[in-house]
Amino acid sequence: GSQATSFLLNGGNAVPKNDAIYVWLDADATMSASLWPVPPSPTWSGTLSVYWGTDASCNNAAIEVVIISGNAVSPIATRYIYDSNAARQAVNHFSSPSVAGNALKATISGIKLYCQTDIAGVTNGLLARINPYYNATFIGVLGSNQLPSQGRIITSIGTSPDSTQRKVTVYQGYPEIPAEFFPFILFSP
Repeated sequence: GSQATSFLLNGGNAVPKNDAIYVWLDADATMSASLWPVPPSPTWSGTLSVYWGTDASCNNAAIEVVIISGNAVSPIATRYIYDSNAARQAVNHFSSPSVAGNALKATISGIKLYCQTDIAGVTNGLLARINPYYNATFIGVLGSNQLPSQGRIITSIGTSPDSTQRKVTVYQGYPEIPAEFFPFILFSP
């Protein structure tokens, strides 16, 4: 949950296919998510590097990244979609990741990730919404400028009278923008 150089999304768990997850780019946006659709004035700018794919062939998942940026009066949604699988690209027409090759790109929290794309030039970023397609995958991010906390990891340990311990860990992210917002941006100019 703390601010870090790079981190896995979804509390370090794989993100299920077609189940988008948010990356808050601006700390003020996380605190006022309940005020949407009137976002705060964003301040994060830089390059967002996104890592995914745990197999060396990097063919398991494609990703869609929607960056919400701009100002509170007229935010802008910019959509990027990437697939490293050349056979699928011939059909789905997704872009190749900006960092070529299927070599190891990053190890984040012990998870090896083989696909990478860098989204440069994000200005006044509020949030990124990342959605894996075709398969569940671990997704990690790195910001050229420090990214804010993405939520909290809550751990509870219980001990029975016979000293048996059980540990439960839950990831609690910040509030999200209603999902209904995103389908409408697919066809916007």
